Amino acid sequence: MKYEEWFPEINSDVFKDLREKILIPNSNFVQDCHPIKYLLREVGIEPFFFSDFFEE
Repeated sequence: MKYEEWFPEINSDVFKDLREKILIPNSNFVQDCHPIKYLLREVGIEPFFFSDFFEE
């Protein structure tokens, strides 16, 4: 399912830019398996599971 279908209230140009500028040029990140905690940190979401916290 496309982002546009999940979020019809958001202008579809945003998703077009997202694909062209971030997702497609960095597609190697999608194919590599990275822990979700890195995404959570980037978007500023507090971790929920103990495994999503970073060691300090």
